[in-house]
Amino acid sequence: MTIQRTSDLETQIYQLVHQLYELTEDEIKIVVGNGYIHSNIIVYYL
Repeated sequence: MTIQRTSDLETQIYQLVHQLYELTEDEIKIVVGNGYIHSNIIVYYL
């Protein structure tokens, strides 16, 4: 699965993760790896 990476998409993913796990912004960065969004990691955690 190929995902076009845009700033808007990253924002939506951050918001989704935040809502699902009720994490702080720092905790989300830890989950996805230093604040970088990697679609395979997001899918893995979801």
